[in-house]
Amino acid sequence: MTFAAPAAVLTQLGRRAVAVHLKDGPGGHGEQQTPIGTGDLQVPALLAAGEQMAWHIAEIDTTELDVFDLLESNRTAIPDLGRTVA
Repeated sequence: MTFAAPAAVLTQLGRRAVAVHLKDGPGGHGEQQTPIGTGDLQVPALLAAGEQMAWHIAEIDTTELDVFDLLESNRTAIPDLGRTVA
């Protein structure tokens, strides 16, 4: 099974995409998540492709980190990338 690059999908969707759930890490199914901007996913490219979106939701499925520390890191990472406000 092959998947489309998330940034390409957002580019195709254009203004129809109004929100995105973000997470980062190694990128494999079930892998432990890391703070946004520190994993293998191209979050800056994804945010640039969906620059019209007002909503960026930090999602956490699995992590070995303290969940609240990861939430705080993600809360500051997205605005630091210049794409939304906290």
